[in-house]
Parts: sequence; structure tokens; C-alpha cells
Amino acid sequence: MKIGHKIRQLREGRNLSQENMAEALKISVTGYGKIERNEVDINIERLQEIAHALQTKPEDILAFDEKYIFNSYDKSTGQVINNHSISDPERKLYEAHISLLNEKIAWLEKGK
Repeated sequence: MKIGHKIRQLREGRNLSQENMAEALKISVTGYGKIERNEVDINIERLQEIAHALQTKPEDILAFDEKYIFNSYDKSTGQVINNHSISDPERKLYEAHISLLNEKIAWLEKGK
């Protein structure tokens, strides 16, 4: 998987828009889109900026694959924890969060 695709999947996994990322990086949305489409090469400084915007480390972006979705990141140790199952309290928290987001979406759609 190319780096732009990795960045895109991480961004989407964090529910960030291209606009959010472009603003954080102080570049245009068009310019940011080119990064995700692998139309431009990025240097280490830009990779560090992207990692910061994604609240991760550059090496986690480089090592990302689809399996990463099932991992957790422990900020206190800086380690990725393989966690292929979640506890019942975590599952309930995720379900409550998803329900709240669905309510917000319905409310927003109602206002259109």
C-alpha cells in the first residue's frame, strides 16, 4: 500500500476530512488531495506534520496496513497494542457513541 493510501485510511479512521488535514498542514485542499492520491512525494518533515495532525507517529503511518484498525495505541508508552477484541465496557461505549453520532446525523439531516 502506498503512503498516500495509508494516510487516507488513517484520516478516515479518525473521522477527519481532507479540509481538516489541509488546514492543519497549512496547505490547500487540492494540495492535500494530491498527497493522498500519491501525485506528489512527501519529505520527512511533511510526514511528521501529517503524523502530528493524525495524532500518531510517522513510523505508525509507514507501518500501517488494514490490520492496524484492530490495534490500539498506548500514548503513555508509545506502543501499538494488538487488541483484536474489545471488552464489553468498551463495546458498550462504542455503541453509545455510534448511537449519539447517528442522532446528530439525523438532526442535521432534518434541518436541511
